[in-house]
Amino acid sequence: MKQLTAAQRRFYENAPLISASRLVFSKLLECGVPLRTLKDVAETTSGGTPVRSVSEYYGGRIPWIKSGELNDGFIEMTDEFITDEGLRNSSAKIFPKGTLLVALYGATVGKTGILKIDAASNQAVCSVIPKTREITTRFLFWFFRYKRPEFLKNSFGGAQPNISQRILRETRLPIPEIELQLKICDFLEIVEKRQNGSKRIELPDLPPQLTEIRQTVARIEKLATRIKEAKSLKEITLLESFRFWKVLSRIARTSDYPVKRLEEMVEFLDGRRVPLNESERLSRKGSYPYYGASGIIDYIDDFIFDEELLLLSEDGANLIYRSTPIAFIAEGKYWVNNHAHVLRPNTKIADLKFLKYALSDYDVSAFNHASAQPKLNQKNARKIKFPLPPLDEQRRIVACLDSLQSKLDALRRHQAETAAELDALLPAVLERAFRGEL
Repeated sequence: MKQLTAAQRRFYENAPLISASRLVFSKLLECGVPLRTLKDVAETTSGGTPVRSVSEYYGGRIPWIKSGELNDGFIEMTDEFITDEGLRNSSAKIFPKGTLLVALYGATVGKTGILKIDAASNQAVCSVIPKTREITTRFLFWFFRYKRPEFLKNSFGGAQPNISQRILRETRLPIPEIELQLKICDFLEIVEKRQNGSKRIELPDLPPQLTEIRQTVARIEKLATRIKEAKSLKEITLLESFRFWKVLSRIARTSDYPVKRLEEMVEFLDGRRVPLNESERLSRKGSYPYYGASGIIDYIDDFIFDEELLLLSEDGANLIYRSTPIAFIAEGKYWVNNHAHVLRPNTKIADLKFLKYALSDYDVSAFNHASAQPKLNQKNARKIKFPLPPLDEQRRIVACLDSLQSKLDALRRHQAETAAELDALLPAVLERAFRGEL
């Protein structure tokens, strides 16, 4: 099954609203709604930035908006304010409450916002103000959200995408009657609220020429909900299972068992480095699996071992899960780098698998207070301590955990397959919807 890209995942997560917008505006064109260019129905202009080096231009009473503050919603506050002097000495200008703003470039290019306050903006923000009663700001707001993918596709410039006021002004858009514009805006707003969790709000009716869109969106909503629930169930189940075996592992943690330090249970083999010159490394490259702290296969010379041992992650933000070190067992002949501790258990008192489970349940957060990323050096690893049951009891606990782990792995595979099937189904449904086959 082909894995979805991040952009595709975002698209399918917002499928109901994106589908509703596409279907509505496509249908308007099919119905013969007259097209006008934006410059025919609205005025556009951009803002400006007062000179940053002049402190008197900033910290005043005038809200000043940057493109990064546009997030397809209402704008009620700003990060920065400028002074009257800053306004006079720059191309910044105050836009009235109710103005539609569109980001021209930057990470949020094409994003929109509607002012709920009078505010100025920088030059990366374009204001759009209707100049005729034929069009409403709300309708323009939804139209620009619908057009954003096209703007991004056709954007140009250097390291970051950008669109120009000229492109916006020349954009053609359908202009239905005001009453229909308002009904479309109401419908899309409700679709967005339902997508964000307000399922109790009913989808409003649309005029006869758009009736089938409501039915199609409702079907897409149901499918999107199934996908979301499947993924949510997967996360919840895995988390609960993880918690369950952690609780089960604590069977061994009773005051009846002697508490041992890790250095009493194992021999640290970290220092057994095998020096190899470059030609030897090249000749052996690929011969054996190579383990870093997370078990990722690589081929870099550090250590080589030829017995079943326990490897314990030492560092890395991705190598310690929620303050719990990653421990795994390596078998056969293999390489290990210096980001993993290599432990040989004292088989007279400690079972290898029991140590793996016990270490994977150990909270090492106390060792990480001075480091930006998780770190478990050998000095601290030696200090790890936990109750150690007799060998027979260790093996009984391991058998229970192995059984649970096997079921958990099977559940994980099943749920991954189910989520993948649903992910593959939604694009097909959307494609049929856009072809008018639903």
